[in-house]
Amino acid sequence: MALRGGLAAAIVLLAGAALADPLADFLADCIASRQRACLVETVIGEAMARTDAADQIGALSAVAKLLAASGDAAGALALLQRSEMVAEAIPEPFLRDDARVILVQGYADAGAFQAGLKATERIEDPGQREFARSNVAIAAADAGDIATVELLLPEANLQLGDELRESLLDAFGEADEWPRVIEVARELVFWNPDIARWLMGELVARGYLEDALALRDRIDVIGLREFAVRGVIDGFIRRHEYLIARHIAGQSQNPYHSDSALVDIATAMAREGDIAGAEAIIAVIKDGETQGDGLVRLATELAARGDYAAALAVGRRAETDPPPARDAATTQRLPRLIYDAIARAQAAGGDASGALATARRISDRTERNVTLHAVAAQRIDVGDFGTAAAIFDEFLAGTAPVAAPVLRDAARDAGRMHDVGRATRLTQLLSDPADRANTLLRAAMQAADEAEPYAALLNAAAETIATIANPRQRQSANGNLAVLRARARQAPEAAGLLAGLGDADRSRALLSLAFPRLQPLP
Repeated sequence: MALRGGLAAAIVLLAGAALADPLADFLADCIASRQRACLVETVIGEAMARTDAADQIGALSAVAKLLAASGDAAGALALLQRSEMVAEAIPEPFLRDDARVILVQGYADAGAFQAGLKATERIEDPGQREFARSNVAIAAADAGDIATVELLLPEANLQLGDELRESLLDAFGEADEWPRVIEVARELVFWNPDIARWLMGELVARGYLEDALALRDRIDVIGLREFAVRGVIDGFIRRHEYLIARHIAGQSQNPYHSDSALVDIATAMAREGDIAGAEAIIAVIKDGETQGDGLVRLATELAARGDYAAALAVGRRAETDPPPARDAATTQRLPRLIYDAIARAQAAGGDASGALATARRISDRTERNVTLHAVAAQRIDVGDFGTAAAIFDEFLAGTAPVAAPVLRDAARDAGRMHDVGRATRLTQLLSDPADRANTLLRAAMQAADEAEPYAALLNAAAETIATIANPRQRQSANGNLAVLRARARQAPEAAGLLAGLGDADRSRALLSLAFPRLQPLP
């Protein structure tokens, strides 16, 4: 990919703060053109201006990955081939091998697995070459490239071999090729607990019971076998064969697996409307905390069915006659979890007043605010801004502590309402200037469909960024602000911010502009 005219000269200006205006002018023209090629070539130019070859290759590989993901496979390959020339020019063999490992990873990240394998042939050190090939295998597994995974599987060590087999299990499972899943599973050496449970559940649910039991018997570690048994129970639950599932749960040697399985059985029964049966199963759960989980699930299913009165009765029972727990905090937390689940269901079901009343049953006022915000967010989803605004005003009144994560999310949701005033005031309750600035930027992103609130929130963020004492945090926030100003077609302002950034932050911002979906803001 050739550099456009004038870019090479502009990049030289990066070293001199006094010469920032020409760079800003160039960036402004590039941003105003709204052409991806200009933005990408600017990043490439900055990458090539770096003095360390490995850094150059790493930066070029990052761009190649985005090009490939956007559908420009030819552009990605051309950039990686350019990186090969950079690696070839390194005189020291061990440094050259290090650079080639990075290059191979670049090919793998771009999905060019065969080119990556070919590039490994030029790595001189056997250990480095093996490591690079394993990276290709892992990337191919993540991408679901079955042919490449099967090609590299014979040379993989035991641990990597199982990782690759697990990827094949996922790929064949998604393709509904369960005989092939079973064939691969027979070759597993180290069973991952999650894989053991997932696989048994899938096989039993699909009628491969004998194969599932045979695979379970191949697992000789007792603890891992319990996960497989738990998966068998999952499969019978999915088949609605609750008596068999309960029988197997009763035979489990792991009390936690047994009790948690009963919770899942009770939940499935409640979902089908057998409330009495679900309550009977929850009542026999031995562990108090797990029994509490069962009550939360029961209340959630009742609320989802619209039976709020019965769900609230479960909450009151948890307050007056809670199951025994190992500590008081767990007992106190149980009603909150139940009322939170009910309030969310009521809000989603259109009962805003009921949701607010249920949320106010939560005695801990800080935790109550978590639920109130969830209600507000759900009401915004359906255009009920009045309920959300009243909740946010309650936060602003300061009658109860509001946790920082809730404030961040509330300010962002105020942005969804295009409510600049509430978004700004909620943000001011955060103690850290960098936190306030980034929260305002996120609120602005939610208001991007309307120019006036979007611009107002960006201006508020800019004022807050100026108060950040930490230079690194200030640069990072300015990079995000530059991207959002560019999206608002404020090219001169965005370019001025970009010109004042370090090359890494500037490149990251330019790539966010060039690939907004692939390189979103943090």
